[in-house]
Amino acid sequence: MKNKRPFQYISVLCYCTALMLCVYSGDAYGFIVATTSGYEIHWPTPQADYRINTSGFPAAGSTAIQAAMQTWTDVSTSNFSFIYQGTTSSTAYGVNDGANLICFGALGAGYNTTLALNTGWYTTQGTLLDCDIKFNSIFTWATDSSASAYDLQTIVLHELGHSLALEDLYGAGDTAKVMYGEASPGEIKRALTQDDKDGITHLYPAGGSTTTIPATTIPATTIPATTTAPSSSTTTAAGGLCPAQKVLGADNPKLENLRAFRDGLLAQSKVGRRITQIYYDNADSINAALERSPALRAVAQKLFEAAAALAGGKQEPASELQ
Repeated sequence: MKNKRPFQYISVLCYCTALMLCVYSGDAYGFIVATTSGYEIHWPTPQADYRINTSGFPAAGSTAIQAAMQTWTDVSTSNFSFIYQGTTSSTAYGVNDGANLICFGALGAGYNTTLALNTGWYTTQGTLLDCDIKFNSIFTWATDSSASAYDLQTIVLHELGHSLALEDLYGAGDTAKVMYGEASPGEIKRALTQDDKDGITHLYPAGGSTTTIPATTIPATTIPATTTAPSSSTTTAAGGLCPAQKVLGADNPKLENLRAFRDGLLAQSKVGRRITQIYYDNADSINAALERSPALRAVAQKLFEAAAALAGGKQEPASELQ
């Protein structure tokens, strides 16, 4: 049943959002840390080495990537360091080989709104083993602040945040943060906000140490490369149609209710933000399923309209829903 998984994502989104409208108030978080089995995910030591395959990157691409690595390393309240280990000819993206790679190339079908993909492996007790980053070659990239291209340094700064085990943010109050999950051509974010700094400081405080059990002391149970965070994390190009826009129409006023619900309620709890992340990370596959099945589209329309009705009294200004 090819449509089963996308249908579940839509159903879970709408059901859980309706449930949380009644149940969750929650405190706002400035950052989100990925977890597994109750453990916060960490590197075994406060550093990560990276090599860069420069093939396909724009001019000065290596310089931009190293600058982004240095930006995280320079956070004075953290003891973490990204360490540049030089260039490589390796194309082993998504391979759990213990060699952290940054490269450029096609991500393949289903990733036409994904700017970059960070795929990593970790043990069941939260020890990171490998994180690879790949930039999508279907987009135009630049390092010179071009208004018509995506800024490489901006996006790699975000992806390195995922390498720290920080997750995407989608709230209306998160748009200025490096860890906000969408980006637009010409958008420049080369400096960390205080919330971004607080995230790395929480995980790797200056003068402190992590409590993660070293990978050598426990079985290396790994997570395969998937499109679902936290094992894989994406940066989404703003402007693509999300499933709600696909079903209801891009100009439907009901979308404002859904945006208000996302930014006014979901963004206030970790569970809500996880639902939002799953929704965006799987938008392409959900949209494809909706195209294949008119019946599924009709069901989705009813679910989205029901969620919009529930959120009708909670409108707030918000950015575009993907």
